Amino acid sequence: MRPMVSIADVAFAYAGRDALRDVCLDLEQGALVVLLGPNGAGKSTLVRTIAGQIAPDRGTVRIAGRDPLEDPAARAMTGIVPQHIALFERLTAFENLVAIGQLMGVAKGEARARARQLLERVGLGLRARDRVNVLSGGMRRRVNIAAALMHAPRVLILDEPTVGIDLVARGELAQLLRSLREDGLAILLTTHDLDEAESLADRIAIMVAGRIVADGTTAEVVRELFASRRNVTLTFAPPAHSWNDGALGAAMSAVGFRRLADGRSWQGMVEGGDAGVERLVTLALRAPATVEEVRVRQPGLDAVLKHHIAATGEAG
Repeated sequence: MRPMVSIADVAFAYAGRDALRDVCLDLEQGALVVLLGPNGAGKSTLVRTIAGQIAPDRGTVRIAGRDPLEDPAARAMTGIVPQHIALFERLTAFENLVAIGQLMGVAKGEARARARQLLERVGLGLRARDRVNVLSGGMRRRVNIAAALMHAPRVLILDEPTVGIDLVARGELAQLLRSLREDGLAILLTTHDLDEAESLADRIAIMVAGRIVADGTTAEVVRELFASRRNVTLTFAPPAHSWNDGALGAAMSAVGFRRLADGRSWQGMVEGGDAGVERLVTLALRAPATVEEVRVRQPGLDAVLKHHIAATGEAG
């Protein structure tokens, strides 16, 4: 099946700086792809390119096979939810949706019917007549999403939709996005929240310095980079000698571990899965200190992101 959104070898430079570098990314119908990356990685530029707001210097962007730069029908297939709330504060939720629907070319009668339907869909049917400026942050976010759906797009792009809202509202938004995905929308979501990314994403795309450096399920991008390595933290009871100069410090440094700020814990990557962890613990038990705690976990998205940022020298 042809992807709903297909981005191939897209490059774009702004003021002499490469914002996008040979970006390739596909977004399928009924899939939710999370785009991760540090500030300045090029995520917003990529979103604007998909929306047809920016012409790439080279490469192609296609929505259902159409060029959003040249084809209004392609642009109409996309709904954008910006990071900052884009609503009329003094209008009600219902009035906002009707007005935005008409701006998107929806006839007034159809816009009114669709506004009622969407407010029910996002759980705000009882707040339809409330002005937006009295709604909570989470409710405004849901109205914003409803506004992006007024023209019945097939692609939904959300830029940091959970910024500034509480955990309950985040959960409600997550459930709404899962429901929209089940309806067959192709969804692209940018976020800095790694827990949100892991819980929602069918696929993760990591962007650093204008490039997509990883693309796959969470398990795939972790396995590709770290294979069977494990992240291990060893905590020791305070010894009588110095942590900096003693035999324990030398032994831990020799296996590539670094001392944490608490002065008693050491952290590092261990090769070889469980067997490698067992060898390390055996070594630690022979050290001139008492092992107080051993924590083992598989590296997650945080480790993948930190690795790629460090590899390119980009700030997080």
